Amino acid sequence: MAHTTAYAAQTADCPSGALCLYSELNFGGERLALSSPTTNGTCISLADQGWAGRVESAANTHTTSAVLFPSDDCLGSPYRVDARTGVADLGAFVPLSTWLPGRTN
Repeated sequence: MAHTTAYAAQTADCPSGALCLYSELNFGGERLALSSPTTNGTCISLADQGWAGRVESAANTHTTSAVLFPSDDCLGSPYRVDARTGVADLGAFVPLSTWLPGRTN
């Protein structure tokens, strides 16, 4: 229940159709909101955004799943963040890139 409450509170300031990454557990701390610039989806390097090794939790307000990767080029074992859900604690997983679904029109 606390997870759902925390997720609902944080998605209020996460733009619709975005993946929001947080520097602290439970959707706290600094936030980086990402969305695909194309309708096809795209891979975004978190190192290029200044967020390599900083992500502790994530919220996905998109209608399609987003994926986090342990490499800078969307390769390796994926960590899926389902549509309209959040992960309050990524644990030992350290994302270095993300595949974002295409924007909806």
